[in-house]
Amino acid sequence: MRLGGMVRVSVRRPSGVWETRHHNTQTNWALYAVAEWYMGTSNTAGNSGAILPPTYIALGTGSATGGPQPSDIAMYAEANGTRQTISYSAIYGGNEAQLTTTYATTAALGTWTEAGFWDAAAGSATVGTGGVLAGATTLPLGSSAPAVTGGTNAGSYNTAYINDGANSEYIALAASAAAGAPSWSLQGPLQHAHAAGAPIVAFVGNLWAHVAFSPSVVKSNSEQLSVQWAVPFSVV
Repeated sequence: MRLGGMVRVSVRRPSGVWETRHHNTQTNWALYAVAEWYMGTSNTAGNSGAILPPTYIALGTGSATGGPQPSDIAMYAEANGTRQTISYSAIYGGNEAQLTTTYATTAALGTWTEAGFWDAAAGSATVGTGGVLAGATTLPLGSSAPAVTGGTNAGSYNTAYINDGANSEYIALAASAAAGAPSWSLQGPLQHAHAAGAPIVAFVGNLWAHVAFSPSVVKSNSEQLSVQWAVPFSVV
């Protein structure tokens, strides 16, 4: 069996519909998950050891030489607030799964260079006791932080967003950490200080597929954006 993928992007504008298609890269996780299902592993939430299907799409602003790779575990620069659940799904032609997310006219404004196909919502954490100063490269955490993967190559590490009003900022993880870790090691210094309890959105989960947009996708106010992942299955 062969697992492929195509991403269709549609922007509905007053002047008409702008549409592009992009070949995606299935990740090693996607292939592993399908193999596990063949072995009888459940894909239903709540079952012990379940491996869940992809039900979220996110947008990002990153890029990398060579584009997405099968080894990717994360997007290059996922944008906060863009990871949304699939709003429509169907089987087309007997062997193609089509899963679509639609962003309302006031959502996902900007220029997008990538998208990711995820199996979970983004995780959450908080800045730990005592807060943290600008310039720090270690971020103290509350007790509920999710596990993260660190690294140096684009696509090999998780990113996160400290949602702190005018002092909000994105961070990239330098080292892996288990769930509940007391701190995260960062790739660069924080631009702002953050008080204890400031919320953090962690862009974690299992990435099933990753796509680079060429040309970039531009969405402004009053426009509606739809991103459809079309995954055909074929016998080879």
